[in-house]
Amino acid sequence: MCGRIVVTRPVDVLAAFFGAGEVVAGAREPSWNVAPGAEILAVADTRSGRRLGTMRWGLVPSWSTDPSAGPRPTNARIEGILDKATFAESLARRRCLVVVDGFYESRRPPGGPKQPYLLDPADGSGDPYALAAIWDRHDGEVSCAVVTQPADAELAWLHDRMPVRIARDRWDAWLDPANVDVGEIMRLLAEPATVRLRARPVGTRVNSARNDGPELVEILSGEIQPQLM
Repeated sequence: MCGRIVVTRPVDVLAAFFGAGEVVAGAREPSWNVAPGAEILAVADTRSGRRLGTMRWGLVPSWSTDPSAGPRPTNARIEGILDKATFAESLARRRCLVVVDGFYESRRPPGGPKQPYLLDPADGSGDPYALAAIWDRHDGEVSCAVVTQPADAELAWLHDRMPVRIARDRWDAWLDPANVDVGEIMRLLAEPATVRLRARPVGTRVNSARNDGPELVEILSGEIQPQLM
């Protein structure tokens, strides 16, 4: 369901890749274990063009009277997203792309410990990719939630849900702030994913948000679960 992400490239490299003419994020250390509640990099469209900046991972709606008392959802399920006040207006008017090099999902085999997997592009390109997300602003802080859907058929063995990935040819349509037609937006979300992913097992140190470093994405030898291609 996307509870940890990997973002290792420099901000200027990501800005160029995503076509962001404006950058409002300072230099950042690479991280192989970004957890909910942290600042993450996201791309949004503004009146002056595409912008890359930081958002807090965990959505706080603008109308919240006490953010500390309510939930800060990190994920927004596509099913019923229009029925939840926390998400509906943001889906119509405030959409963004969360920038990742990969993310982790875990499964717990019968009788075994929880096993994490790294999900990155199946073509082995190593390119960053974009997760569909919605954002809002409360007391000057911008926060966001990643939109999730049922898992791709070939990855359902790992988890029943996955983030919605937005391919490059759909970035403009997703980010367009002038598009407030929720029917069209939902159709865009429902289109089959064109960013195919592979799942490869990694060590269990990623299960703790206190751990970070490139060793977290070292792939374990052998395949714990056969891939369906």
